[in-house]
Amino acid sequence: MSRSTRRVVNEAHARSAATAPPGKHVTAARSGHYVPLTEPDLITEEIRLLAAPPAPPS
Repeated sequence: MSRSTRRVVNEAHARSAATAPPGKHVTAARSGHYVPLTEPDLITEEIRLLAAPPAPPS
């Protein structure tokens, strides 16, 4: 995928994620298509954040 295409796709994914209140777009900067193989720690951390209990109101 060219850099310009990757930029456009990432921007589209970010817009899509922003439409959901808890949405979040995470970029795997060092990966191609197989993020779980190339950046497993990123996947693990994002799952941990999703599974964590919500923070108490301040």
